[in-house]
Amino acid sequence: MFLKADNTVILAAAGSRKTESIVEAALAVTSGRVLITTFTSENQRQIVNRIEQKVGALPPHISVCGWFSLLIQQCSKPYQRALTTEPLVISGLNFKGKRNRHTPKSSIHYFLDANGAMYRDGVSDFVVQLNKATRGAVVRRLERVYTHIFIDEVQDLVGYDLDVLDLLISSSIRLVMVGDPRQHTFSTNIGPRNKKYQGIGLADWFQNRSAICTIEQRNYSYRSNQAICDFADAIYPDFQRTASIDVPLTGHDGVFQVEAGSVSAYVAKHGPVTALRYDKDAWTADLRAMNIGVAKGSTFDRVLIFPTVPMLKYIEDELRAGDVASNPDRELGLLASQRKNAQSAHLGVELAELVEKATTERHRCPEEVADGSDRFRQAGVAATNHPIELSRHPSRALARPDGHRPASGTHHRRLVVSCEQLLDPAAD
Repeated sequence: MFLKADNTVILAAAGSRKTESIVEAALAVTSGRVLITTFTSENQRQIVNRIEQKVGALPPHISVCGWFSLLIQQCSKPYQRALTTEPLVISGLNFKGKRNRHTPKSSIHYFLDANGAMYRDGVSDFVVQLNKATRGAVVRRLERVYTHIFIDEVQDLVGYDLDVLDLLISSSIRLVMVGDPRQHTFSTNIGPRNKKYQGIGLADWFQNRSAICTIEQRNYSYRSNQAICDFADAIYPDFQRTASIDVPLTGHDGVFQVEAGSVSAYVAKHGPVTALRYDKDAWTADLRAMNIGVAKGSTFDRVLIFPTVPMLKYIEDELRAGDVASNPDRELGLLASQRKNAQSAHLGVELAELVEKATTERHRCPEEVADGSDRFRQAGVAATNHPIELSRHPSRALARPDGHRPASGTHHRRLVVSCEQLLDPAAD
């Protein structure tokens, strides 16, 4: 159990059972009220499901809500009049809209649209300004309501969210924040504030607060075998290496290259597999596939990744540098193959984020999520095929492509990556 300090941050590798630790710690609280908050609706659902699996129902002293719900319902609405001058003005969240760039911050329309919905980029900023205007009343109210707040997937918080974290860190609430800066796939907003602390920079932000936060590192994974851990670690060489723990071998384990023309034969031999793609335009060898953005937070025992152009460039660069084994007889053999008339990808995402998606509490078939069902959408995103949240790229050769679509008939190098490991329901 990690309830050992008023403020604790757990920086943990994928599969280190960090979400499971939050659930166990929340259930262990016997005095006071607990809030568990996280950005995505899918992660909220998983937390509630895990609690129900353990104790049958969500206990009355535990609440689970989204980050924006916390900021709007619990922080902004109760004291909104201090900034809006009128009550009942705030109606909800405008996730996709943008304010007029000439709107001054002194205007309430900087934060709210014409219908009273809060602009996504202004919600946490509004909370900070509101707490200042009310001389700390916003935080004092939270202190009266909750004794413990757990934040899962803290790496998704950016911009003024970090200023809100500072308010919580300075409060009397026992705060536990859990996440992995390497898994920064989603962002609560796209504002410029605290930009250097997005993604892997968040580790520095916490380090700067080490005097008031206990920082715990978990550099192990119960989910992925060592080959997959090593492959993901190669993207962030400055981070500590991840050790695989108690992951049994099956005889076909690790990361493997699959030639484009051999996908069907591979699936027939090693299926079932879950195919992952960037978006609906990606070539997937006629396999039903799910968008990478939808897959976040889910786990599968075998996945087949159809990489984007930046991912393929990264692999080729690593091969040339000798950092990745190029011998196909080795456990980690990565080669490129050819396919005509393939569509180029629009946006690169982290290989570490893709490789880690190899197990889940139950094997969810692609058909359940490929259509963008509301149950598995990112909160506030119109559709899974519009992955506006995939905004973070690692520093090594995975830069955002220019979005240009090559002319028909252009040859592209094609690589399908297969990740194999066993299912561990408790991992992460």
